[in-house]
Amino acid sequence: MTTNHGSTKRPDSQLVKCKYCENVVVEPVTICDRLYCRQLQGRENLAASIEADYAGWMHNLNVPTRFIGIELKSFPGNIVKRIMDIAWSESLFLYGPTGTTKTSLGFAAAMEWIKRVPPKLINPDKPFYGMKGIWQRVRSCDMMREVKRCYRSARDDSDAVIHHYENIPMLTIDDIFGGHMETEHDEAMLTAVLDARYEWCRPTIVTSNLSVADVRAMDSRLASRLGGYVKFRMSGEDRREYERHGKVKV
Repeated sequence: MTTNHGSTKRPDSQLVKCKYCENVVVEPVTICDRLYCRQLQGRENLAASIEADYAGWMHNLNVPTRFIGIELKSFPGNIVKRIMDIAWSESLFLYGPTGTTKTSLGFAAAMEWIKRVPPKLINPDKPFYGMKGIWQRVRSCDMMREVKRCYRSARDDSDAVIHHYENIPMLTIDDIFGGHMETEHDEAMLTAVLDARYEWCRPTIVTSNLSVADVRAMDSRLASRLGGYVKFRMSGEDRREYERHGKVKV
């Protein structure tokens, strides 16, 4: 007798269903050879690895030192619930005054979403390989500088840079309209990136000191894109002021 793994069933072995589908496997095997089932197992292993070494994963994903170890569960329960309820294909806009943990929450939300990455993006043979290609965080000013450097170089790779930000599966853009939108072209480029990501349902986390209404006063097209995001208004006093004066802000 053979299974879907092609091996002969031993007399003392037991047939069981695959963990993720109706196919039959022979114990101690728990999943079948279907690619999708192997991808589901890869995602499960990925999430377990992140839980086991959360800080290590943040370091490997180039999260800045100050934000290493910040977890979603450290935020108020209502915020945690809303973040957990956001579907992979949705995007998140965090706005509010300076120092109200927008960037911190952005990192924590991104780490949670990585654990829920769609199985099709998992290489089942190397489930932890290429995770840096799944998500990237970039400050808006750095993205603008990167494109402008391309314009000034002999080899103009600006289209490739914009294409990268449009197509990476998950992207965090920090501090839009943070005093560095110098030209209409800057605004148009950012709008193009957000528009492409919206059309292809690629999740994006955006932070800003400005609300959608504030953005609309400067760029109605960009405000329209952000209007479709799940929005969180972060409030409170500047946490950095507390840190500078040796106080603790919970």
